[in-house]
Amino acid sequence: MTSYFSKTILIAIPVALLLATVPFAYAFVRRRKRLDEFEKQLPDALEMIARTLRAGHAFPTGLQMVAHEFGEPLKSEFKKTLDEINFGISYEEALRNLASRMDCQDVKFFVVSVIIQKTSGGNLAEILENIGRLIRERFKLKGRIRTLSAEARLSAGVLIILPFAIFITLSFVNPSYLNVLITDPLGQMVVAAALFLMLLRHHFYAEMIIIRV
Repeated sequence: MTSYFSKTILIAIPVALLLATVPFAYAFVRRRKRLDEFEKQLPDALEMIARTLRAGHAFPTGLQMVAHEFGEPLKSEFKKTLDEINFGISYEEALRNLASRMDCQDVKFFVVSVIIQKTSGGNLAEILENIGRLIRERFKLKGRIRTLSAEARLSAGVLIILPFAIFITLSFVNPSYLNVLITDPLGQMVVAAALFLMLLRHHFYAEMIIIRV
């Protein structure tokens, strides 16, 4: 009975730790996917606004066309910005709100460019076209970097999963090997230290293989 209970505990602990990360991982993946989709739509949206400006229309008209023509998530985000402007919020504040909602380097670049142009003047249509072209070039560079770092990212994933896989396997094959790690205070300290070192290794690994452009 005691052996069965110990085996159950040994299995439950890593499973519980993995399950606890699922909601956070799901939320992160959903947010990351939304941001990625927004970034992909942004160059075309900026070019549409630029064409609207060259046709003699105002900046809010360009936002309105984008909100009408594009799909999610860009559609709803630009519509929120347009609604804020229509309700009397200044351009600067509405655009800053957009940048705070979409924590994205390209959006911040777009917002800063529009705010600077509004205060100091300049050809906003040309500025937006240049930003759109730069974003596309950055996407190409990110794609090349992602291809070159694919093997390193796969190795990092294996190194993260491997210790948990070994732990679960041992809990079935020979749980007595793991009893000391669960019941003994020194063993518990070793487990805590191992988890900390795994997180530290993952952090440094990510810093080495993730190149921000």
